[in-house]
Amino acid sequence: MRRLLICMLTVLSLVVACGEEEPAEPAGGERITALVGEPPPRLDLPAHLRGALHGRRVVILVGDFFYDPELYDVRRLFIEAGARVILASDYIHIAGTGGSVPLLDLQLEELARRVDIDLLYLMQSKGMEGMANFPATGTVIENVLDNGGCVGASGIGALAFLQNGRARGVRMAVFKGQRRRLEEAGALLVGEDVFLDGRIGTCEFWPQGPRLALRLIEALATES
Repeated sequence: MRRLLICMLTVLSLVVACGEEEPAEPAGGERITALVGEPPPRLDLPAHLRGALHGRRVVILVGDFFYDPELYDVRRLFIEAGARVILASDYIHIAGTGGSVPLLDLQLEELARRVDIDLLYLMQSKGMEGMANFPATGTVIENVLDNGGCVGASGIGALAFLQNGRARGVRMAVFKGQRRRLEEAGALLVGEDVFLDGRIGTCEFWPQGPRLALRLIEALATES
């Protein structure tokens, strides 16, 4: 009897272990606050947008040393909207400022060969400083926009639009550290912290990331 009970407990533990992975939660709250200040209040997805992106593929392109609250809040909003969310990077492993380590689905070079992405979100992160200049990032942006998708950029991610002249004539909300370069490239800077110009959305920095994600969800849902 005891042996049977042990076997049953073992099987149960294996079933639980093999279940669907729970989304990781932001880590290192005090550390994050010390680095970037208090996170903004949680942004809830309006009821009418729940499931609105069912069947759509959303990619969050993120580099090392990202802001944990932005990644997990943005990903949560896309998931609640019904999208299949894919995390991609040019790194094999990445970690947030709070220490969380998300599992990546794709490497950037693999992503550049995909033409089935409906929404691309370029996330503010230390690693994005390099990725914004990589030709593969420009290719992904071209593929998404040329196939009728939406692209959003948080903080330094906006610099990726310098490639192939994509910034010219686009109205953008840009963090002060990137304004000069984007303005010289022909971007039209706006006095707002989140802005959507057609299918291109931008926000100044990570606290506005969830608001940008919401604007992108609304835009893509309208086209569905």
